[in-house]
Amino acid sequence: MANRIKAYTEADYEEIGRRYGSEDVAREASLALARWERDVSVLAGYGHGRKAFEAFKGLVSQHAQTMRDRPEGLASKRDSVQGRERIVANGWAWVDRAESMLLVLAREDASLANGLKEAVPHDDAALPTGVGALAKLLQAQLSALDPEAGADGLVAQSADLVQALTLGPGTVKGSKEATKEDTREVNLLDGKVAIVIRDLNGAGRKAFRNQEDDVKVKDYKFHVLKHVGASAGPASPPGQAPAS
Repeated sequence: MANRIKAYTEADYEEIGRRYGSEDVAREASLALARWERDVSVLAGYGHGRKAFEAFKGLVSQHAQTMRDRPEGLASKRDSVQGRERIVANGWAWVDRAESMLLVLAREDASLANGLKEAVPHDDAALPTGVGALAKLLQAQLSALDPEAGADGLVAQSADLVQALTLGPGTVKGSKEATKEDTREVNLLDGKVAIVIRDLNGAGRKAFRNQEDDVKVKDYKFHVLKHVGASAGPASPPGQAPAS
């Protein structure tokens, strides 16, 4: 997708990397290495030949070494990722309820239908904005909504939810600067590995779609991670396969 074509800064990689457990990134990298080595002769024509493969192997080795060398940062990140996953799950549960309530009215109201379509988030990164927009729609429709639905309760929850989604679990105050730096380095490498795999998956799907090899097309996806690169472009809603 064109809106995913961008140059990433270290801050971008860290933002992407902090969303995923390093152990999950390592498992995803192992799967990616296997299919890349298997198909490198085909992938070479799509910019992912032996040289790129060897560079990725080096990055994965660096990632593994950093995981071994940064146990405190890894533990800190693990706690952060688990906290974020809980917050994001709560966000999507809120969106599910709000969307379902408003859809009942939107079937008979074109203006509301358009507003609902624009408000519903399509990836984790858009959750804070989406919750805020849906809360405004709910507030405007309170008198028309079934009181049993509990829309007023959702509206009341929205501000705190947006704040939690925006800030995330954060970094524990008072934590050692060394641990913060360890976590930053782990996040940076997690993000870099994840984005290389995303680009590999895109190249692999194109390559084998053009060869009409549907089996391999289906193999070029994320098997462990979800929503990779969501801050830089659209990703799949929960329950659907990632787009790349």
